[in-house]
Amino acid sequence: PLRRQRQMCIRDRCDRGLWSVSRHPNYLGGMVFHIGVLMAGVAGAKNLSAAFLAVIAPGAFIKIILEATTQLERKQLAFFE
Repeated sequence: PLRRQRQMCIRDRCDRGLWSVSRHPNYLGGMVFHIGVLMAGVAGAKNLSAAFLAVIAPGAFIKIILEATTQLERKQLAFFE
């Protein structure tokens, strides 16, 4: 049964549309939110150091989420193959 379930999961995998970018809607929503924070921070920055900080914080969050989902996806694909 487990082998059959693994084969079904590989065949029925969602990897088109938005699911090719993000494996969970909350992750995608978080990334969109932080891109908005980044844009608002840069637009409201009064000097270069404020603009730099406005880019670093949301940029770090987005990088962490993308790396975490990539690593998790690799583990799941290895399990189901």
